[in-house]
Amino acid sequence: VPTFAYLHFLEAHWPYKPRRRHIAEFGGNRDTNHFRDFSARDFGRLRREVSRGEIELPPEQLEQLIQMYDGAVRRLDGKIKIILGILEQLGLRDETAVMVTADHGEEFLEHGYIGHGQALYNELTHVPLVASIPGGHQGVRRTTPVSHVDVARTLLNIGGVAGGVDGADLLLAEPEEAFVQGELSIRNKYTQTIQSQRWKLHRRYRFDVPEGEASGGTPQAKMAAFPFSVKEELYDLDQDPREQVNLVDSPACQGARRMITEQLDQWWQRVTTTVEPAGPGETEVDDMVVQRLRDLGYLD
Repeated sequence: VPTFAYLHFLEAHWPYKPRRRHIAEFGGNRDTNHFRDFSARDFGRLRREVSRGEIELPPEQLEQLIQMYDGAVRRLDGKIKIILGILEQLGLRDETAVMVTADHGEEFLEHGYIGHGQALYNELTHVPLVASIPGGHQGVRRTTPVSHVDVARTLLNIGGVAGGVDGADLLLAEPEEAFVQGELSIRNKYTQTIQSQRWKLHRRYRFDVPEGEASGGTPQAKMAAFPFSVKEELYDLDQDPREQVNLVDSPACQGARRMITEQLDQWWQRVTTTVEPAGPGETEVDDMVVQRLRDLGYLD
């Protein structure tokens, strides 16, 4: 019987809870780690305080935080090993397509923040995507950027289902040039990114929302309703994979800037003509959802 399973693990999400042996692999001691007893709310509060510049994280605490995260990811590796072992025991390993990915990474002050949910730099968007496909090639590594949008399309094609979703089949020939887009909307801020194999452009919108007025709705709706400012950042990922040197005003990079800006504008044009902006409205949120968001540190 054809079977599909979506497994969403939270071991690598805050609050980080690695085993002692996992954090020891990275030179840490869980029992003396500053973040050992942090709850998700504690992490959420710490992220906000660091982002606002209210506190500075000492180097020794930053190292301990990274050790906790690395240990948590190591613990997650063990969970995946268990799943693969179960498939092996059932005799299904060789006929089951397996894809492993993540919805985001974490920041550790590379750009002044910790955690996730406030930017789209590579430490957050360059996540694992590993596939094991029956009859597929082994050891193949793609060099052009891909997107989570492509995962659903690829899995549907493996299952013999055509149409229905956007994206490209990752098992087909690798294109000579590819662009992937991302976006992040938080209150009165909206960020778009576009990335090729070499270049990455961030375009940041900040909306001037009058005090006391709701800033909900889609970015398109906000652009129509409020004044806004725009700033851009351009990075050469070949020379600067950590996105530390903004080249947006460099005379030598204006050709690359025009090229990737044109691609971003074309994408945005497609989005604004195919997606109708939603008007303001109210949404009822289940109490269980609210509690879960609190448990993950997204709400106070």
